[in-house]
Amino acid sequence: MENTSKQNVNSEEIVEFEDDEVNTMEEKEVPEGEDATDHVIEDSIIEALQEPYVGMEFESPDDAQEYYNKEGCKAMLRISKKEEQKWVISRFHAAHNHELAMPKSTPLIRSHRKRSRVQKDLMDVLADSGIRPSKIVSVLSHESGGLNNLNMTDRDVFNYLSLKRQKQIEKGDAQVMLDYFHDCQSKNPGFFYSIQTDVDGRLANCFWVDARSRMAYKHFGDVIAFDPTYLTNKYRMSFVPFAGVNHHFQSVLFGCALLQSHVMILKMLG
Repeated sequence: MENTSKQNVNSEEIVEFEDDEVNTMEEKEVPEGEDATDHVIEDSIIEALQEPYVGMEFESPDDAQEYYNKEGCKAMLRISKKEEQKWVISRFHAAHNHELAMPKSTPLIRSHRKRSRVQKDLMDVLADSGIRPSKIVSVLSHESGGLNNLNMTDRDVFNYLSLKRQKQIEKGDAQVMLDYFHDCQSKNPGFFYSIQTDVDGRLANCFWVDARSRMAYKHFGDVIAFDPTYLTNKYRMSFVPFAGVNHHFQSVLFGCALLQSHVMILKMLG
């Protein structure tokens, strides 16, 4: 797993790359007699896959990270910005404490799983057409010439689509719903709601129930049925009604939820 950190030390900008996975079976040494301090890495030279060394220069942090990924060095690569706007390697540690990955496995290493603009556009079109993530992976695999050539996993596709849905939830719409819940609670103290947000504060899941449904659950909640197959048109969140049967064999509503993920249902019931 690759970690990238950025910091300022005495006005010097420093970026570090740390990795616990590697992607090459070969390491190359710096040619003898070469001046490391004057060696500038251009885009055309990056393909050489020479082992990084202190003093090696790059045009940007992205170039350094790309080179680092292609070389597959372990542990840490630190680069700092020089006065002439170049980025130079100031520290490199290449010890390996694990087996090296085979070249055919490198597309699935976390630091190499990058989605192209074309792949994102294709996923967007397929998702907007109602295609499930598993089917989207099949399409991407076919377009890439096979699953072994696809630089992402099922989980990557699911995470991308989930984040997209979360970003689509407009702040105004979420606030309108929250205001409605507040109004219901002020008029009916037995009204209960719970909202879950993501790390960016966007609405992810919500659950609500009124006093009548809570009373029904108290008496008839031995068996609960729920149907997560309903979908809202705009945000593709699952609308999940929780229901049961009373002593007259009539359906009663226990509560409702809007969910980004069905996993939340198991947590709510568990």
